[in-house]
Amino acid sequence: MSEEEIKIGEEVLDYIAELGKIQEEVQTAYVYAESCKANMDTGTSYKGKATEELQLFCSSLASNLQRMIFLYQAATTYAFNAYKTMYYNEEQIVDWIINQMGEGN
Repeated sequence: MSEEEIKIGEEVLDYIAELGKIQEEVQTAYVYAESCKANMDTGTSYKGKATEELQLFCSSLASNLQRMIFLYQAATTYAFNAYKTMYYNEEQIVDWIINQMGEGN
């Protein structure tokens, strides 16, 4: 049984970038959920028998999305701190950023 060395490098930076993208999408969803909640609270956006249920749903959705944002922020912080602790290399970060800029074009 051979032991493999755990290597942390560019893949972790890619993972951190992906976490950031997910965070942005969840943040956008949160803004929409808050908007829905505000609309439901005014009582002008829905005329039906399930007003209380929809208000509760919108409120719960916004709350759960906010928790997801905190979760992804914590995951991003953890991954970056792991990277800094185990493999921090400024040259690698610069190379990685340059590669990312090339992919965006």
